[in-house]
Amino acid sequence: MIPWFFNQSEIRGFRDLPQRKQEARRMEQDRIVNEQNGLLRSRISTAKKHATRASKFHDKGLESESREELNLFKANLVACQPILNSYVKSSMTKQILD
Repeated sequence: MIPWFFNQSEIRGFRDLPQRKQEARRMEQDRIVNEQNGLLRSRISTAKKHATRASKFHDKGLESESREELNLFKANLVACQPILNSYVKSSMTKQILD
């Protein structure tokens, strides 16, 4: 399945490129995917830390601190969404180019 953001002429154009340019494009796409994956993992790790801290505060009965950590957790999840969308698009592009 080819998603809506892929242009058929772009795919056909890639197929017609010389082998070296195709390989360079694949390597560039691989670099982008790895970079986005690292950024996404970092953001998820931060969100996970906030969730863990919120749980600990809740267990200790510190409701206001727990609520604050949950708000930070939610903010981190919302901030991850554009990165996740970009990662999925780049990953699908990489799969098509391979």
